[in-house]
Amino acid sequence: MERLYTARQNIQDKTGMFKNAKPGTNELLNQFLERLTDIDKKIAGAEKEVEQLKKKIEKIEKEVAGK
Repeated sequence: MERLYTARQNIQDKTGMFKNAKPGTNELLNQFLERLTDIDKKIAGAEKEVEQLKKKIEKIEKEVAGK
């Protein structure tokens, strides 16, 4: 997730370089940044799910070990 954030930040920092670019370049960059943000959100959601599943597995393991 840090890698995507860094990539997004680098693009935002360099957007000023595209002031004289062809029309639509900044729009394309903005769409790309939006997609990166969506990917970040999906990764964060998946990470939360993984943590919840780990907790469930630990709980089940403790129950099985206690029997």
